[in-house]
Amino acid sequence: MVYDSIIIGSGASGMTCALYLLRNDKKV
Repeated sequence: MVYDSIIIGSGASGMTCALYLLRNDKKV
């Protein structure tokens, strides 16, 4: 998946992205 590549490449930014996705899952 593209997101996996971004998370691995971004590193710290990837963690923030992951948390953002988790928040979206909770809202939905």
